[in-house]
Formats: sequence, C-alpha cells, structure tokens
Amino acid sequence: MSVFGSKNHGISKEAFLIFCLIAAGYFYAGLQRISAASVLPHLALDYGFSAALVGFLSSLFYYSYGFLQNVWGAINDRIGPMRACSIGLAIAGLGSLIMLAEHTPFVIALSRVICGLGVGAMFTGVYLYAALMFPARQYPFWAGCIMMTGNLGSVAAVAPLGYVMDKVGYNGLYSILAVLAFLLAAPLWFFRNRIQHGDDAPDGEKAPLVEPAALYDDLKLGVKLLLSYRPLFVIVTVWAVLSAAMHTLQGLWGVSWISVSCGITLAEARYHATFISIGLVLGSPIGVTLRFLSRNGKTSLFCIVSAICAAWFLFIAGSYVHLSSRTMGLLGFFIGAATGAGMVFCSSTIRSLADIKHTGLVMGTGNTLIYLLVIIFQWGSGLVINHFPSGTPGSYLNEGYIISFALTTSIIVFTLTLITTVKTFNRKEHGDEREQQA
Repeated sequence: MSVFGSKNHGISKEAFLIFCLIAAGYFYAGLQRISAASVLPHLALDYGFSAALVGFLSSLFYYSYGFLQNVWGAINDRIGPMRACSIGLAIAGLGSLIMLAEHTPFVIALSRVICGLGVGAMFTGVYLYAALMFPARQYPFWAGCIMMTGNLGSVAAVAPLGYVMDKVGYNGLYSILAVLAFLLAAPLWFFRNRIQHGDDAPDGEKAPLVEPAALYDDLKLGVKLLLSYRPLFVIVTVWAVLSAAMHTLQGLWGVSWISVSCGITLAEARYHATFISIGLVLGSPIGVTLRFLSRNGKTSLFCIVSAICAAWFLFIAGSYVHLSSRTMGLLGFFIGAATGAGMVFCSSTIRSLADIKHTGLVMGTGNTLIYLLVIIFQWGSGLVINHFPSGTPGSYLNEGYIISFALTTSIIVFTLTLITTVKTFNRKEHGDEREQQA
C-alpha cells in the first residue's frame, strides 16, 4: 500500500523500516565525516604531516560532500531517496577501499573526496524521506531523531573508531568501513521500488534519469529560493555557521587541542573529546522541544545561539588556563549540547519554511553552504595553527588553537545580528510575503 502522500498520514511498517535503513546510512555518514578527528592526528605524527596539510586533507571530504549537496538534493527529488542513498553508500564503500593502497597524501586526499561524494547523498536523502513519509506536524520530532542518529555516528567516530584503529590498523579500519557501506547499500537498492509515491509527491520521483539541463535548472532554483526569502536565508546561514564551527572542533582539531591543552596522549584525548559528540546527541531533543514550543522562532533561536557563544567562550578560556581533561570534556559537552539544539532547531525550521516539492533542493543547497564554510573553517584553522609549531613534527602549541577558535567564535557571535533582522520564522506569518516573492 502506498503511504507517500496518503490522506490519513498512515505510516506502514515497511516505510518505517526503510527510514531506519536510511537513518543507519546517515549514522555511517557521521562516522565517515568525523573519522578525520581520530585518523589524521595519528597519520600526522606517523608521517610528519603539517597542520596545514591535515586541515587541507580533512577539508577535501567537504569539497565533494558539501558542493554536491544541492546536486544530491536534486537527484533525491528526481529519483527518490532510496535509489540515491544506495548509490551514494556504494560510492563511499569504494572510497574507503582506496585507503588500502597506501597512506600518501594523494591517496588520502582521493579517498576523502570519494567518500564525501558518496555519503553526501545521505543528508538530503534522510531528511527528504522523513518530509515525504511523515506528517508535517511530526517533522521536528523526526528531524531530531535524524540529528541524533547522525550525531551518534559522530560519537562512534572518535573514541570507538580510534579504539578499532589501534587494534586493526589503518587498513583494517577502512576495510570495515567499506564493508559497512556495501551492507547498507544493498537493502536500500532492494527496496527501491517497494513504496510508490502518491499523487501529491514530487513529480521528479517518477523521472528515471537526471537530465543535466534540468539538474542545472534545479541548482539555480535552489540558490534563488535561498536568496529571495530572508527568513530562509538567515536560518540557513545560522545553521551553516554553527555546523561549520562544530565540524572544525569535533571533526578535526578537538582531539589534538585537548591533548595539547591538557598535556595528555591522543588516545586519552579521544575519550574526553567524545563528550562533544555526546552533547550533540543529547542536545537534539532539546532543539525539537524548543521548536515545538516556539511561537515565532526568533527569540528561541537567539537564546540558543547566545548559549552556544557562551559555551565556546568557556571552552577557550578553559584551554587558556589549562583546565583538567575532565573539565575540558565537560565544557566540550556543553558546546555539543547547545550546538545540537541549535542545529535541530534550524533544520526543522527550514522544513517549515520550504515548499514540500523543493524540500530536498532547499536542504541540499543549504547544506552546500554549510560545507563551504566547513572547508573555509578547517583549512583556515589549519593555516593559523601551522604558525605555532612545537618541537615535535605534527604537533602544535595551545596558542594556535586558541587564536583559531577565537576567530571562529567571533563569527558565531555575528550570526546573532542576522537573527535580529528577521521579524519571525513562522511560515504562516510570512505567507503574503512568500506569495509575492513567488
């Protein structure tokens, strides 16, 4: 029975099972995305990579992952999330296998690019699937579940992934990652035709192929939708800055920074850095609750971002005075919790502001902006940190991390001024404005 576009908003067991499969793929995407925090610091010490090179290699994942988000959004709209996510996971599996060749910068870079290309399908895929399958009034709840799933992947990517790497080595780790990708891709491909869209589903789902000309038009439309509607532009910008800052800490420098600041080993630092990801998981339901309770969204979002700024200031100050690793882990937890709430709040608000037929495209375009900023933040932070070398190749002074993330925090503070330029993030109150812009 079809549940897409059904009038009674029924949810079949099969539809929920497919959601769980795509969500598992999003968990895997989080695992791949944050894996650099565990793998690259060790590679830097083993092979003497500079901080600038580490930042560049990590950022390459986001070139393909981020710049193709609107492409994947259009593809998901046209061929459906099950097909798109299955293909993406298979590509990510191939990217993981490339790491088995050798551990030179070129091979690492190629693997990061291909893995980013593959798991890029998962973000718009899982959010679009939830938007199509579940009632709109429930979307903040499902968005919170999705965010928690991805953040659980981030948790697994630090201490647990580092533990596996210590036991089986680089090649063993990437062999496991490849197998996981293929195991998730297979059932999604099997189920690709089991559920059909109803009459009010996006017409693109019925298109068997993605034509380049139509895809280009979709990309232009995504940018136009984002730029022409101020509430949507502001919420996406805030979402992008919060996400980029978190990816730079959690996904790249968090382990190294805590290690240097607290004077502990990378293995010990991985444990304490994991609390950043745990905070992201636990902050997600807070964001869901605040979105449900918020009337116009503006006040709640301003308060959330203010709390995020305060958490960043405390973390930087703690590093400056060399607080204990346990305390730094706790402060990292607060950054994660506040940011997790903010990211879920923003993503669910985007869903309420975007038309259903363009949900995948708008989410994908917004995610492209996120990872454009991730690239800038990660590469830029590496360039700053690179100016503060220590006596050990591949290791850097605490001052470099403090200066780099002080700059990051100042950008988050700037987003507070953007929020004040919007009257409300309530879709109904902007109804007339949306019609005029359309």
